[in-house]
Amino acid sequence: MSEALRTISTDGLLAPTHVISRPVTAFRICAADEIATHRRVTVLASGEVAHVHVPDDFCRAGTPVTGDWLLVSLVGEVSHCRAELFEQESIPVARAAAGCIADEVHLRNPRFPG
Repeated sequence: MSEALRTISTDGLLAPTHVISRPVTAFRICAADEIATHRRVTVLASGEVAHVHVPDDFCRAGTPVTGDWLLVSLVGEVSHCRAELFEQESIPVARAAAGCIADEVHLRNPRFPG
């Protein structure tokens, strides 16, 4: 895997990119081989490779694989979702509409917890 160009901080407020049962910022996972050693996952963010530091219990529900999605909620909770499930259940949000998604998007009933 090539070296990441930046590290994404989940401490600050991120603009939502998708809506599932709640607005989330979603990043496509391109490598998960540093979870055990550095507690970080490599993702694609706006066409760039970046690292996201994940909490200790990140793999509690299962270990992510390349192609899955890393999700960051508006309150900073970090989780992941299998690619096929996320892509079936999520609704992409345009960056311009990220601040007004509650009025614009009708949520589907998600089939995964969290």
